Amino acid sequence: MATKTGTALAESSPAPKVPETSVLVFCWIGIVIAAGTSITFNIHHDTSWLPNLMAAIAGFAPPGLAAVLAHVASAFKDLALKIAVFAVCGGAMAVSSIGTTKTLEHGYTFAGGLGFSLVADSASMLCLWGLIEIYSAQARLRQWHADQDPGTTEAAQNQAAAGHRQAVPEPVPGTGAQSAEPSAGTTAAAAAGAPAGPATSAALARRPAAAKTAAVAAGEGSEDREAVLAEIADRPRPVVQDSLAQQQRALDILAEFKRRAGKRMNNGELGKALGISKADACLVRQAVADREAA
Repeated sequence: MATKTGTALAESSPAPKVPETSVLVFCWIGIVIAAGTSITFNIHHDTSWLPNLMAAIAGFAPPGLAAVLAHVASAFKDLALKIAVFAVCGGAMAVSSIGTTKTLEHGYTFAGGLGFSLVADSASMLCLWGLIEIYSAQARLRQWHADQDPGTTEAAQNQAAAGHRQAVPEPVPGTGAQSAEPSAGTTAAAAAGAPAGPATSAALARRPAAAKTAAVAAGEGSEDREAVLAEIADRPRPVVQDSLAQQQRALDILAEFKRRAGKRMNNGELGKALGISKADACLVRQAVADREAA
């Protein structure tokens, strides 16, 4: 009951928004430029009175500590801990600003050098915070897709119940269940186990084909989902040139799976069919969600 309720709530809520990949790239570019600038000025200042190795450690430590502490602050919701982490982070930025300010003081004056240092360190921290928010949004999106995958829960329930069931031969997919009782037109000899005559053999041979034709005509997918997935995953994969081509291929696979298996494909199965990870399949699924529902 709890699982069904959670799934219903997930399906009724919209998918979490994730910023474009370009935003992630620009965040990393900003961190490299801003933090790299501060580290360079710090090392240049420290080499005037420290050996090179010690100067490199002293120049790298403050910006590195500020970056680590920003991750720590975003990982916890306790307000007091966040205040303490940000206080230490501010101290690390203040120490980092000394080397930059002293290096630029001769041309920028003290105020100009301090302002340059604060701008560089603040830009680095803001870009780092943007990275953390993007990764958090991606994690929420993966969880949202996992809550909407009914196949994962159904498979786990079926495997748990399989140990308590008596093994029963399953019918061939697409042929329908065969009745244990003799059908109309079957002779008593055939029902008793005697060899069937030509007419009876022909009728039995036509029965699976007729059942399969009726299932196709009714539009119901009766194939085993694992067999369908294995058949799709074993196909030669085309070289995907861009994201649009991959999205169209994902739509084709989703439609074929639902038509043949009669159930919605989950993200783990989609990733296996596309030859990508489940996390990447979640992103592809989000991009085609509107067209899949149409």
